[in-house]
Amino acid sequence: MWLVHALLRVAVLGRPDAFGLPFVGKFDWYIFHAVCFDLRWMTWLSLPLVAHVAFWETRKGWWARAGLWALYVLQAVLLVATVIDDETYRFMGSHLTPSLFSTYGNNAAIRQVFTFLANDKGGRYVPVALLLGAVPLAIWLQHWLGRMSAFSSEPHWKKILVWALVANAVGWLYTEVIWGGGFRAKKLAPVQQVWWTELRQARTERVGDAEYARLRDAFRRRWQAENPGGAWRFPDSSLPYWKVPVAGEIVAPRDSQWNVVLIVLESHRALNCGFLKDHGAVRDATPFLDSVAQQGEAWTRYQCPALPTVRALASIHLGVLNHPVRNFTSDLPGLANQGLPAILGARGWTTRFFSAADPAWDNQTPWLRQWYQGFDYDRFRERDADLFAHGAAWMRQNLSKDKPFFVAFMSKTNHYPFNREEGVGDAASGDLQARMVQTMRYTDRAVRGLVDSLRREPWFARTVFVVTGDHGFPLNEHGSSNMGYGLYSESVWLPLVVFGGHPKLHPGAMHPEPASHLDLGPTILDLAGVRAANHFTGRDLLAPAPDGLVRTTTQGDELLAVTSQGRFHGSLSGGARERGAETFATADIRETAGIVADSAARAKALEAARQESRLLEAVLQRDALAPKGNGELLKSH
Repeated sequence: MWLVHALLRVAVLGRPDAFGLPFVGKFDWYIFHAVCFDLRWMTWLSLPLVAHVAFWETRKGWWARAGLWALYVLQAVLLVATVIDDETYRFMGSHLTPSLFSTYGNNAAIRQVFTFLANDKGGRYVPVALLLGAVPLAIWLQHWLGRMSAFSSEPHWKKILVWALVANAVGWLYTEVIWGGGFRAKKLAPVQQVWWTELRQARTERVGDAEYARLRDAFRRRWQAENPGGAWRFPDSSLPYWKVPVAGEIVAPRDSQWNVVLIVLESHRALNCGFLKDHGAVRDATPFLDSVAQQGEAWTRYQCPALPTVRALASIHLGVLNHPVRNFTSDLPGLANQGLPAILGARGWTTRFFSAADPAWDNQTPWLRQWYQGFDYDRFRERDADLFAHGAAWMRQNLSKDKPFFVAFMSKTNHYPFNREEGVGDAASGDLQARMVQTMRYTDRAVRGLVDSLRREPWFARTVFVVTGDHGFPLNEHGSSNMGYGLYSESVWLPLVVFGGHPKLHPGAMHPEPASHLDLGPTILDLAGVRAANHFTGRDLLAPAPDGLVRTTTQGDELLAVTSQGRFHGSLSGGARERGAETFATADIRETAGIVADSAARAKALEAARQESRLLEAVLQRDALAPKGNGELLKSH
């Protein structure tokens, strides 16, 4: 059975997904983990029946044989379920969980399966062949192996148990200690683990209609206070975030439309940005970014609302606070949404995404396919210099001044452990701070190379560049280097620089108000020349900043609320926090000395953040982010 599971893993990892895109970018990074996970869960699932057979074998043979047949049936069912789960992931980017089955286990959805199978870019009807062939192959393998002397005698259950436990121990060390990886483990989880995990998790209490209405109304009041002027209306009480322009959709004429290049830099924390030294930064690793900050506009208290990368990208593209526990990309594949690139693409912009990291790693692929007209990744272009050079060449060859575009980049080189590679300067091998400075400088030079290589293009003068990080990275500033620990500034404080010849930009402007990835969508739409219906919860950063802004970051139960009155750390649940209820002064962005907070200001900021997260939970429960289909609400009038 294990051999057949291994062959099924080869079949799913070695084929493209249903749309012709790589299911994984690096087969060798996945296959060994996959077979270890399979062995582990097969062993524990089979152990009770194996013990039953071993106990009754010399006592009641018929009872032992019944247990053996039960084991065969269990493993056959498991093989069938594994094929269905693998192929579901190839089509939908999510495991076949009970919740997914409850959503799509209907006649209308099942009828579509045959259409999908006929158009599978990984091989037409290959899933059917795998489904029908897995169990017969296992039976044939058992008979074939049974003819070999090593397998012909009656099984010695004690030896089988010992070898299974040893193999599981070795596999556990390899997958959990030597080379772990949460996203990989989630993607490769065997079907029995997927179902067991979901069934044993405590169900989140559904938000009732009355509380839903209260949270919706509170959010809309806060949003309208942040976006005064009455230019937007909320047309549907069931969709808290969905809004349309009062004056109708506006798309600027061609000669007033702007191109936008969004550059998201891996772990590019603000602490290492020279242009932010007057605002709390301590190192100078970004000379090019420093120079363009003087030519454009920059924000000095910009933060990510979620981390790691996949959560940050979801917040950028969807414009909503990320769920602290569930992951959009793997847990909510059918969520109705209107991502930023999709809004621009539907109105004539060419859209494309370039990634130095494998987007299949954390299940970005199904979402990038929704949002962009195309995306680009190659395992041999994972260095940032290669990524930006390739992206620049594509832009020069495929873009023109006759059609606007939105192009996004996601870098990789400045990723822990900040290893030296070709083009990265030397640093002490054990000094992570120094190594991070060198990798950030390398990436900064690669960004300079991208921009300089495009300056002679006919569309360059009408192009705006938006540069930020996905998230930061802690290097023991507050006693830990675990991602997101405490949500301190080294993890969440980021640079944001917007530069180009756009008339709305004022060279050298530095903005001190709180801002986050949630604000990028409205800002980029404004720069591009589009006012259209959307579910973005942030504000246009080029508009005057109102008083009372609150920007939130969540990670598990950790909660950070940033206002003009301070940086408030608490828990999302309202319970105790590991390091206590900390507050830092606005000017102390490195969070070096806690202060006694104004209790009313602290309570107000944290409660607003908790309400925001609670409303998001309710919106996701109801699939109420955006209208479904292409109904009237998708229009801006």
